[in-house]
Amino acid sequence: MQTVTPAAPATRTLTVFTRLLPDGVPLSGVSIVVIAEQNGETMTSGITSNEGSAVLRLENVPAVGRNVIVNASRLGQQQRLQALVCNDTTITLFFNNQASAVSNCARLEGVDSLRFRTEIPVSDSLVQHEPSGIAEYTRCWSFVNSGNDSITLPITAQIRNSAPFRLNAISINGRSFAINLDTVRIPPSGTLSLCFAVSTANAGSFSAELSLGMFCRSGERGVFRLRLRALVVAKSCECQSSETSITTAERIAVGASQDVSNVVAYVNQLSCPVSVNVLGIRTQQGLPSSSQPEWSLIEPDARSFPLQIAAGGRLTVRLRFAPRGLVSQGERLLLEIRPQTTQQRCTVAVRLNGVVCRNDCPIL
Repeated sequence: MQTVTPAAPATRTLTVFTRLLPDGVPLSGVSIVVIAEQNGETMTSGITSNEGSAVLRLENVPAVGRNVIVNASRLGQQQRLQALVCNDTTITLFFNNQASAVSNCARLEGVDSLRFRTEIPVSDSLVQHEPSGIAEYTRCWSFVNSGNDSITLPITAQIRNSAPFRLNAISINGRSFAINLDTVRIPPSGTLSLCFAVSTANAGSFSAELSLGMFCRSGERGVFRLRLRALVVAKSCECQSSETSITTAERIAVGASQDVSNVVAYVNQLSCPVSVNVLGIRTQQGLPSSSQPEWSLIEPDARSFPLQIAAGGRLTVRLRFAPRGLVSQGERLLLEIRPQTTQQRCTVAVRLNGVVCRNDCPIL
């Protein structure tokens, strides 16, 4: 179903669910803070309920959407997610009971790893150019100072940026700090969270070993090594049959007609070009329409098919609705999609819904 997005800024609802892996148990009391990505200003905040959810209102969201950062803090641990909010949006943040890395001034060394993964579905493979509109994933790593003295960590250039990984958040005991700080100090029993983003612009297997050089006031020094890993895979070039629909904006009298323009019949979300052919207009049962179909394809001309649609491209058509009776025949425009790199074929159906009235029907 195609919808029209309002042009004026609007209020949107952001619902945040927090869950404990692996069973998805709801987590209450999780602190949620939503930040505007463009300027870093806090837009709204809240605490998850007993049901593990927080319903937040975002004001003045433009029609093209707004990129936000959702921070969630629980027991000193932090989770962070970037989202493009265009309409009312629901996201889920996952925590686990995996023990944080631990060190103290008596032993300032250790090795830990942070692997980027998706939680829905659970996978160690990140899809290239996803999530849509953001193209990067974020994961957070936690470190606990188990000693009785503070630990100082210099934030080096290597920690900030080891392509394709970059540091995008720092917090201590749930309190956020600017990532351009030269050093951070972790108090006794304090929890440091470092959040990193990995770009999905390019496919491949990526890794980086960060050297976290730490020191204490008493003079002890050491290096904690954190290994970042991510696997980014190309989006599959396999199409799937699907169905969408359009509906005439006005009631059309029997015997009259109306053109419906700028109908997006197909969007190529694959990573390769596709060939699109028109199979015709059929009834809901898949049979060819009668000799006098209610709907017809005006543009592009049927003789111009098959058409080549590049990755990310779209097919826009103009259709004409001319009802023959009060009961619609329930027609569909059928398109055949062929990815160029495979022998696969699939069908995209555009359900054509026309609203019919008699010539003397009232204007409601």
